[in-house]
Amino acid sequence: MAIEFRPATKTELAEKATASMAHVHTVRSNAVRAARKVLGADAKQGTDFVINGEAGAYTWAPVAAAQPKAETKKTTAPADKPLAERRSATAKNIAATTPADAFYPSPEPAKKKAKATASSKKPLAERVAELKGATAAVTAATDDAASATAEAGKAVEGLAKALSKDTKQAKAVAMMRAKGGATTDALCEATGWLPHTLRAFVSRTVKEKLRLPVISTREGKTTTYRIPAADEEAGA
Repeated sequence: MAIEFRPATKTELAEKATASMAHVHTVRSNAVRAARKVLGADAKQGTDFVINGEAGAYTWAPVAAAQPKAETKKTTAPADKPLAERRSATAKNIAATTPADAFYPSPEPAKKKAKATASSKKPLAERVAELKGATAAVTAATDDAASATAEAGKAVEGLAKALSKDTKQAKAVAMMRAKGGATTDALCEATGWLPHTLRAFVSRTVKEKLRLPVISTREGKTTTYRIPAADEEAGA
């Protein structure tokens, strides 16, 4: 035997909608989903429907049936009552004050809204993707510029502090900046440092903190340290 399906009548839809509006949700987003299930996926909160209630007891109602805030305050159960009692009072209030057919949108506005959406120049996803790409490019360029500025500032600041606070460091840097550089023996004699102290100064202070290039050459047991000039470094 063939089974015949008939579309739901307006009365049946009204009954389902009334039951949906009377249902109390513990999470606000569930109430929003329930409203859109009845009104349509494109229904907007605030324009097509509103969410009533408080923490743990949310219901929805179409805008045409939304109650003014003053009336809602009068009919809402006091906050000091048990949660189950507050939910029941809220559901009864919505069911009693909301017309059964207020939620039911006519097909004509829905069609007009769909046509208006289709008339957009570009799809929303495409516009969002373009905006994200442009934002990422600007952010990357800004980060690069800020990083370069910070690196230069650190080098200048570190050099200034080293040369102004420690005369031994200033003397050692000046000797290494000479055309032929300076040997380990000469640097130790000028500063009074031991060889391991000089090596630590070159690696940690000159290279890491001052961010200066150091060229070291070794002939036999003699090591020479040299800081190349700016024009020499650029040419390399």
